Amino acid sequence: MAAKYHCIVPVYHSGTKKGSALGAVNMLISIGGVAIYAVRIGQGDVDGANDVFRHGILLQLCAAAVFSLAGIFFADGICSLLGANETFRHLAVDYLFWYSIFIVATVEKEQRMVK
Repeated sequence: MAAKYHCIVPVYHSGTKKGSALGAVNMLISIGGVAIYAVRIGQGDVDGANDVFRHGILLQLCAAAVFSLAGIFFADGICSLLGANETFRHLAVDYLFWYSIFIVATVEKEQRMVK
């Protein structure tokens, strides 16, 4: 059980102290969006700030969809690339496949936790 989990943690699972690629992309978009949002609010451009917020949310959903599709269609290759051996590969592939289906919901949940 632990081996299949540790194979995909660096890419998909952001619930660890180590972080993940998905978490890094999420933070990249969030932090950049907040900076631009703050500048627009400071300039008194509320409509521009709302546009930045809307684009940030859409960009995060698109990034989550890319990670989700990659995990669904390329689960075997990703697990092999991350070092899953023959003993645990089928378990890691199954775990990554099912985890990838719910990535968009996970990103949305993490956004609510930040607020």
